[in-house]
Amino acid sequence: MLIQTENQKIREFGNHKTPHLDQKSAKHKKEIIMLNLNTNFQGTRLACVKCVQENPIQYTDLEKANLIWQNIQEQSHQQFKQNNEKRK
Repeated sequence: MLIQTENQKIREFGNHKTPHLDQKSAKHKKEIIMLNLNTNFQGTRLACVKCVQENPIQYTDLEKANLIWQNIQEQSHQQFKQNNEKRK
């Protein structure tokens, strides 16, 4: 399974491998496995397993973040369609 999100690839190799970005954390040089979706967070939103341990804040795994993103895109698309239909 391969999911593409804005120039970043999320990879999953079967059920035994944690989904991760094709990017490593600058501090620990480990695969990015979580995202911080908090809009008030200062700093990098990408986290490896060590980053998550060092910063005990709310992180979201990549699969859930992808589902949230797809939902936002679908809602935007539906809103766009509704606005276009109102103009007719």
